[in-house]
Amino acid sequence: MSRAVVESPVPSPGVKNIASTPEDAPMSHPDFYDGLLDWPLYGPKDGEIADLVLELADKGLRLAEIEWRIKQHLRAWLDDIEAAGTTAPFPTPESEGPSRGRGSI
Repeated sequence: MSRAVVESPVPSPGVKNIASTPEDAPMSHPDFYDGLLDWPLYGPKDGEIADLVLELADKGLRLAEIEWRIKQHLRAWLDDIEAAGTTAPFPTPESEGPSRGRGSI
C-alpha cells in the first residue's frame, strides 16, 4: 500500500514558511509540532484570540487595523526581547498571570 505525499501549501505572500530550510526550522522549540509549524496556515489554537478579533470587528474595526495593531504589539515585544539579549526566561502570559491588557496595544 503506497502513501500519498502531502506537500505543504505555498504560504501567502509575506508569510514566512518557518520550515522552509533546516536553518529556519526551530525543530528544538517545544511548540514546533504542537501548533508553531501550522500557525501560518491555521492561526492560533487559543479561541479567545478569535473571539477578541470578532468582538473588535463588531465594534466597527476593520480586520486590517486589528492585524496592524497585533503586528505592532508583537514587534514591540520582539524588540524588548532582543534588547534584553535573551529569549528565555522572559515574561510570558503564564508567568505574569491573567491580564487582558486591553489598553496596551
